[in-house]
Amino acid sequence: TTTGNAGNTGASATEAEATIIAARGGSGKKSEEISPNQLLRKGGVNAILLNANNNVGEDEEDEDDPMKITEGKVTYEDANKGGGAKLLSYYHCGPTLHDTNANQEDAPTEVVLLHGAAFTKTDWKTSGILDTFCEINNDEDGGNLLLLALDLPVSADGVELGIAFDSLRNQLLSGSPVIFISPSASGKGIVDLAEIMVGDKASSPSKKKDLTRIVKAWIPVASGSVLKASEEALKVFETYEIPILSIHGDKDEMGKKVTEMLGSTANAKTVELSGGHPVYLDSPDEFVSEVLQFLEENGL
Repeated sequence: TTTGNAGNTGASATEAEATIIAARGGSGKKSEEISPNQLLRKGGVNAILLNANNNVGEDEEDEDDPMKITEGKVTYEDANKGGGAKLLSYYHCGPTLHDTNANQEDAPTEVVLLHGAAFTKTDWKTSGILDTFCEINNDEDGGNLLLLALDLPVSADGVELGIAFDSLRNQLLSGSPVIFISPSASGKGIVDLAEIMVGDKASSPSKKKDLTRIVKAWIPVASGSVLKASEEALKVFETYEIPILSIHGDKDEMGKKVTEMLGSTANAKTVELSGGHPVYLDSPDEFVSEVLQFLEENGL
């Protein structure tokens, strides 16, 4: 696994190793318990990843290890664009649908990661963000955090997002509403679902409910579509108790406007991190921490 060079990934390899040893009480023994959140705060993404690599081989490799990142594809019929099958590639970690069905009392927290126009699902992995979520998931939640990083086109509107979501039901997602993280242009689909709910765009009455059927919470990162949305559409999120965490970079004026609008209109929690438009790549440690805090604050 590589951390890439998209931004600050925390401590250097040497500093990360020192953080791990310190967290183990100075022993450096692999058997000592380590809190991933402690590593994230003190050593950054590199400490998380180095700890994961150090632990490889301690036990027999388990194909169902929730930290393991798998890659695959599904197809969906894009009726919104005139028909035809489209491929949707993904990265996945966390419990499988079989695990979910086997233990309904401990349903997973399902998080879907989209990407901006200049990026792909791979950026979630090369930045170390996906690996960090999966490592924390494995150590602290026992596999209760299900993550899907999708290569859904940023042109996808609400209808296409709904169709893509349904293609993942009964395969990778439970079908219950999920938490969407939508950097930049990928927020279009979520905003469109809100516009469908309050407007006359729905092709059927059931489509007007797709926002609440699909979205449990929303984490937009400088999603410009918000600035073009109607006030009525943005108010829908608060009306239907869909919590929002709006994040932007301190060097991104457009992103700041998005956050301010969501804060004042949709009662969003607002966060400014150090970086530009793709601030989640510029400040990955802080981004992961803010997301985890948001999930905890809202009982997600």
